[in-house]
Amino acid sequence: MLYPWPTDFEPTPSTPEDEQKRFIQLDLLTLPTPTTFHFLAFTHAHSGLFTLLGPSIRQTGLILTPSSLSLRIPSIEAHRRRGSTIPLTSTPDTILEFLGLDREAYWTRFETVEGMFEYVASSRLFTTRPREEVGEEEEEGKVKHRNRRNSRRPLFVKWKEGFLPRAREEGKYDRAVPSREAIREEAFALWPLARGQYEAKAKAFEEERQLEEVGKRIKEGVPVDVEALGLPLGTRGAAVRGLKRIVVERDETYGVILPEGVRRADGRWDVEAVTAFVEKRWEEVGRVGLERGFGRMVEKREAKRAKEGEKGV
Repeated sequence: MLYPWPTDFEPTPSTPEDEQKRFIQLDLLTLPTPTTFHFLAFTHAHSGLFTLLGPSIRQTGLILTPSSLSLRIPSIEAHRRRGSTIPLTSTPDTILEFLGLDREAYWTRFETVEGMFEYVASSRLFTTRPREEVGEEEEEGKVKHRNRRNSRRPLFVKWKEGFLPRAREEGKYDRAVPSREAIREEAFALWPLARGQYEAKAKAFEEERQLEEVGKRIKEGVPVDVEALGLPLGTRGAAVRGLKRIVVERDETYGVILPEGVRRADGRWDVEAVTAFVEKRWEEVGRVGLERGFGRMVEKREAKRAKEGEKGV
């Protein structure tokens, strides 16, 4: 929303022309619940504080989402950002304590920017020691966008070009910090339900990925040009559909049984065994699939003729 610059507010435009061109931009943000509002107020209480601490948080497998402190799942995050986290808590004081930050100091106004920098550096997750580049597991575009956005913020520039080099030179905050694995175990101990949620989400994603790979192996295992092999047109489509039913749904109506071990007791597939099975049985499955398709076509045709005959009577 745009509002004209108030004429009784300093500094006033120097000329009437400036007055006509000057406006105030007002951005409105609607939030669904009071809890969301209070959490956003917490994370934005000191403007860019969590922007400064963000790299340290992400290095340890955590992330501050718009609604909670969350734990990132690397096996999912390596492929996509959506659905790659589980929430831990939305309670501000609990978050501060977990990050190793003084709770009372957070709710007090910092008198200087340097004071806020010192507070950020007091986190147990912060260190001036060289670490792996932040964002290796993130989408490259998102990392570049965040870096470009931060580079334009005066506070971040002072932090990066002033405070950090000075702290390294003075040897301050040169300390070991918990590893990603250690932080994850701490989170599981503090929030017991998180372990089950983490493992279930990671398992579901792995099953999804395996299912995609199985479908890919089936398609790749059936020749594209079946007519060159002397087989009827439509054999490939029938074979792919039938093999998916046999491998994924354990359909035994094709007269082809999936060998033991192709799908393990834990529900995971041996994808190499899937490839071998497809290469060996695709032609047979395709033939049966065509016969079944032809049979259904004949049945539909007969049913249609019978229905037309009843109308003629």
